[in-house]
Parts: sequence; structure tokens; C-alpha cells
Amino acid sequence: MAFQPHNDIAAPSSDSENESSTDNPDSEPHSRREVSSLKTRKSRNIPPVKIKTISPSEITKEIKGKIKAKKAPGYDKISGLILKNLPNKAIMKLTAIFNAVIRCKYIPKQWKMAEIFTLLKPDKSPAEAASYRPISLLPVIGKLFEKLYIKRLNEIVKQNNLIIDAQFGFRAQHSTVDQLHRVTKFIEDALEKGEYCVAVFLDVAQAFDRVWHERLVDKLFTMLPCNHVELLSSFLTGRQFRVRYENSTSGFRQIRAGVPQGSCLSPLLYSLFTTDIPQSGRRRKLGVYADDTLVLASSKSYREARHTAQQHLNKINKWTMRDKTKLNASKSVEVICTNRPYIHIPLSLGEDKIPHDSVAKYLGLHLDSRLKWGNHIKKKVAQLRLKFSNMQWLIGRKSRLSLNIKLLLYKSMLRPVWSYGCQLWGCAAKSNLDKIEIMQMKILRSITKAR
Repeated sequence: MAFQPHNDIAAPSSDSENESSTDNPDSEPHSRREVSSLKTRKSRNIPPVKIKTISPSEITKEIKGKIKAKKAPGYDKISGLILKNLPNKAIMKLTAIFNAVIRCKYIPKQWKMAEIFTLLKPDKSPAEAASYRPISLLPVIGKLFEKLYIKRLNEIVKQNNLIIDAQFGFRAQHSTVDQLHRVTKFIEDALEKGEYCVAVFLDVAQAFDRVWHERLVDKLFTMLPCNHVELLSSFLTGRQFRVRYENSTSGFRQIRAGVPQGSCLSPLLYSLFTTDIPQSGRRRKLGVYADDTLVLASSKSYREARHTAQQHLNKINKWTMRDKTKLNASKSVEVICTNRPYIHIPLSLGEDKIPHDSVAKYLGLHLDSRLKWGNHIKKKVAQLRLKFSNMQWLIGRKSRLSLNIKLLLYKSMLRPVWSYGCQLWGCAAKSNLDKIEIMQMKILRSITKAR
């Protein structure tokens, strides 16, 4: 993609604008029926609740603890370093502004203007716009307000259990390993009972960029007090972005869909947007971590397990169509976990068949059809070998670093490559575990210069 100053940058910004929009949902009859008018929503809303006032000491504490001085600023060039050096008088003014925002339920438009720069993805052609990863920079004052406000919003979310149990992303005391344990337990139970477990790993296309604002606000009115919803509606609407490349910038463009990249409110809003996803039921389980979605179904009969999984997929597919999100059938994977023979019958999302495989990667672990973990360990050993090869000059036999420094580098950079999720795959066969042990001993001998 050849960038030139000023007007020529409109091309990539148009691509970003297209990605941050739905396919004109209001043009479809079912969408017009699904989304209520604001007047109708307000007639059935939850009464407002008083939002705790923001204090100067709270702002000062947040600036000192959470705002990074050297992080790149937004389009307004106000950096974290500037906030850290604000005098008390300016903190008082900022306090008054933040409380006025809450009271008026209005987010200033200047806080909703993002500046985007792009990074070329590894091994991608620079001539293609899709080869670049957009990085969004938001005004730091707006981000400071969001950090203070989300604490108040989270209290309501937690008190009312608004996030579904299947969603482990963006939640305190809910890690990827916790979700993996939940998933593998379901599969292991099916294997121990001699059952078939159909696992479908779904790919949601541009999940965060395709959140339909009108639909999200409609859902929020059923979950949150109306004053919170009106403030969040102001947060979502009227957002703009421009693209910066070297010393040139495009004009500002509208963002018509999606939750803002770089905002701490976005993960929570996405979780609330997906709370009505069809959930677990008899002989089936749903696993969600952010947008990584997994459907499981088990039965003594392969056909029955497949039928249960297909029914669940049909419901999820209908749900995504209603909310204008999109599932990528070609990037999704189906794995049949069993020790018994079967004649495979493909699953589908609408008219598209889901690819079938014997292994799938989920939240960093490679889950095979019998949970033997051989495939996962093989990949981790290869990854560990490559990374160690690239670090030989730093921690190998010829390195002049002290032993303590080399061990610190090993523990921080190499050990996490293979140790992640060992609570789950640590039960693998000794022949598989030995592969990890042999590679680890080879590395440690090189670090310590032992023979």
C-alpha cells in the first residue's frame, strides 16, 4: 500500500471505515423489527441510579497508578506525562468536568476522536491494505475518565450477574487456563464414559469491529439503569478516526459500528452485547473467552451428539445474523473426541460446511481428538527449539552474561513457551513429557556450560 501525503491517505481510511460498520442493518425488515425506537426503549427502561461522584483524590490516584507517562498520545497530543504534572488547580477543574459528563450523560466529541497508525503484519505484502494492523490512539483525558467510570459500571454488572457464566474473558479470577480446564473436563468425562464428544471451535469475523451500536444500546436498556445507558450511548455514537502515516494524516471519518479499540470500556461492552448468546443445555456446553467461542456436545451415539451440536450451531448462527455479526465457517474447526469408530457427517453454519480435523488450537493449547496432548507437546518443543536457537548468542555457552542473568532470561522467555497450561497436559504419557524434559535439559546444560 503506497501512502502519499494528505488526500491519498483517504484510501486506507476508507478501508478502516468499512471494517468499522455493519452492512446497513436498518435496511432489512427483520432488523427494523428487532431494534426498538429510543422512545419505546425508554418506556420500559430501568430507573436511574445515582452514580458515585468522582473526587480529586481518586483522579490523582488513577493518574499516578494507571496512566503511563511515555505512552503515545492521541490526536490532541496531550500525553500521560502532562497529566502526571498537572497542578492541584487543574485536577479540580478536571474533577468538575468528569462529574459534569456523568451528570449530563454526554461524552465530549473530542474524547471520541481516534488517531490510527498501522503496523505491517509479518510476511504480508505492503501493497495490500489488509496486510496492515491498525493501532488506535485515543485522547488520554477520555481514557482517564473511562478508567474511573468503569469502576462504577462494574459494580452494577457484578451485583446483577450480567455476564454469562460461559464468558471467561475480561473477568477477574477467570483465566484462559480456567476456561480450558472447564472445556477439557467436559471432554474427559465423555471419553471416560465411552461417548462421542463433538467440539466445534468457531471463528467470529471482526467480532469487536462489527458490534451494532443500535442493537447494543437496545440490549443495555434491558440490563442497566437508564442514566448509565444514555451515557454509554453517547460514548458509542459520533465517534471518528483518522489515519496517520509518517508525517501525513487523512481527514476524520465516521465509525458506524464496533467498540472502540484502546478503550477499557470496550471489552465489557462486548461481553454485555453477547450475553444473550444461546448457552449450555442438556448434554451440551458453551465456552467463550472474549470472542473465542466453542460448542461441545456429547452422547453415547455419534449421530445424537452431532444432532445436538448442529442444533446449537443453528441457534448461534441465527443469533449472529440477528445481531449482524458473522461466523467464518471456513476458519472454524470441528473435532470429534472419542475412542470409538464413526462415519463423519459434516456440520454446517447455514449453507457452509465446517472443516473437520483431528486437532484444534484453543486458547493456546492444541486439543486433539483423544486428549493425548502429543500434538501440543510436539509443537511446543519445536517452538522452544527455535526460540532457544535465536537466543543462543545471549544465553548459550559462549555468552558472557552471569549465570543468574541467563537463568532469569530462561525463566522469563523460554520456560513460559512450554509451561503454559501444564496443569492440564501434565497428565500426558511419559514418552511425550520426556520430549519436553530432554529439550529443557539441553537448554539448561548450555546455559550452565555443563557437559
